[in-house]
Amino acid sequence: MVRLKQRFDIGQTINTQLERFRYLRLSIQTLDWKTITAQHQEIIDSLKVDDIPAVQEKTKQHLHLMLQEEKILVTTFPEYFAKP
Repeated sequence: MVRLKQRFDIGQTINTQLERFRYLRLSIQTLDWKTITAQHQEIIDSLKVDDIPAVQEKTKQHLHLMLQEEKILVTTFPEYFAKP
């Protein structure tokens, strides 16, 4: 039971960080939401036809978008990000 609680706590911490990222992203006008909605639609379309390799690839691309945008958010909102 302890492991389950630890996993849940880790998941909650990660989710909190993702929510912060999403919230801050809303404030940056130059970041295009069309890309995100198109990626979501591609994932849904792949799921509908049960194309698991495409779902995996589209999901990977979607998650990597966050890494591509990270520098913009950290530069714009340095007070929200710890320095290594």
